[in-house]
Amino acid sequence: MQKMFSVDNDMSDFRFTLFNDHGRKKLACPKCHQPKCFTPYIDTWGEIHFPADVGRCDHESKCGWHYSPKEYLSMNPSFKSALTSSPVRRDVQKPPELPTLYMSPDLMLATLKGYERNALFVFMSGIIGEEKCLEIFRRYNVGTANLMGGSTVFWQVDCHGRIRTGKVMQYGNDGHRVKEDGNAKLTWVHTIRKQNGYQMRQCFFGEHLLSQFPNRTIILVESEKSALIASHFFPDYLWLATGGCNGCLNATASQVFKGRDVKLLPDLDKTDKWREKAEMLRPICRSVEVLTWLTDRATEAQRERGLDVADFLLEAVRQPVDEQQEVMTDQQVFERMMAENPDFRTFAEALELECVTPHRINEPGACATLE
Repeated sequence: MQKMFSVDNDMSDFRFTLFNDHGRKKLACPKCHQPKCFTPYIDTWGEIHFPADVGRCDHESKCGWHYSPKEYLSMNPSFKSALTSSPVRRDVQKPPELPTLYMSPDLMLATLKGYERNALFVFMSGIIGEEKCLEIFRRYNVGTANLMGGSTVFWQVDCHGRIRTGKVMQYGNDGHRVKEDGNAKLTWVHTIRKQNGYQMRQCFFGEHLLSQFPNRTIILVESEKSALIASHFFPDYLWLATGGCNGCLNATASQVFKGRDVKLLPDLDKTDKWREKAEMLRPICRSVEVLTWLTDRATEAQRERGLDVADFLLEAVRQPVDEQQEVMTDQQVFERMMAENPDFRTFAEALELECVTPHRINEPGACATLE
């Protein structure tokens, strides 16, 4: 018997699924009324057409609208009765599967410059220094786009070195995303280039580093910025980003973690959701752990601000680099943070973290080479 419900975009095994047509724009949400963020459910058998509010909003934290077919049918039993009594499945012809989109390395390499116009780079340089920031941006393949006045490009390069796409986001001088009507200003490289005839399949941000560091424990965070900042302070771990609460954290994309030790560090209010994701990862990974430190320790004020691991770490060390002062070693910085910030100490102890000396930060192969 075919499964009846799905909250994924895979139509192969489920009858009711979110409508996944990459040529179709998303709709306005019936609850928050934000444009281009609502995906409706469809019946792949073609027997029922759901009302316009049966679907899911992308803004899970601020809106949270998710009206599933299961909920709709439970409130409308006559429809459910008709469906379950029907002995015949209507075959719906599925469109042919498009090949995976891969981009030219030259396109990515052309963006790995112009960092003086990149607001995120300028912000992070003021915290950790320009040299170390440049090292991290090159290691993770973070570029600069002219779009939106010098935005940041987070390139997604898979474990085979193939470039899937790039997420283009605009940041302000404060290191936070620029928002318009409550939504972050972002787009995708494949969207800008109008590359049709292919399907974009995301991979983890930083996935290309898996083969370079095969023995490191992986820590998954939601945002790319969190992965960059955390990798500076705690480089003994391999920090990767899912690109959002769901992002590419699914069974297919997660096969790259086979046999690896993985820790999940969700943003505030996403712990329960990521516990579910952890169960999905257990058959794949050697070990899986959900780190609940942020959720357990956050104050109400921090919850209202939507604190993530990057915000927390930056609050702990927010002290601009002063070229006139004597430069402290990484060990001195780490010890100062441990001594002056109880929250940072608790965070470090919870992860059993310790400062890593500079020569280990600059392991061979850690940083992409640019000519």
